[in-house]
Amino acid sequence: MPKYEAILKDTFALNLYAPEHGKQYKEHLEKIGFKHVRAFEEEIRLPFSSDECFKDFLEDLNINLKLSPEDAEKFKAAALVIHEKKFGRIKGNLRYVSVQLSLLGVKPMESSDSKSKETMVV
Repeated sequence: MPKYEAILKDTFALNLYAPEHGKQYKEHLEKIGFKHVRAFEEEIRLPFSSDECFKDFLEDLNINLKLSPEDAEKFKAAALVIHEKKFGRIKGNLRYVSVQLSLLGVKPMESSDSKSKETMVV
């Protein structure tokens, strides 16, 4: 969207979660006593329920655009077209693509009789 490039510059990060985050969280869990820690990312693809929901999603991003209401609507329409070209549709609805970080680990716990028990935390 070259027309909006100057307005969008530095308004939000394209990748909110860098790849090393999974490693950092894994290390934090191990540091506080979790064992057998696994961290993995998976891509999630969900449909927006309507094109209007996509436009609402754009508003929820809190991009501080200095646009007139008319230009804001043009921007949303252009963003919708670009999003559709990049991610497509599922059953007629725009597709939302996200990355989910999952962490699994076991935390040893002390019981009242001083024997160690393990509990799985997901």
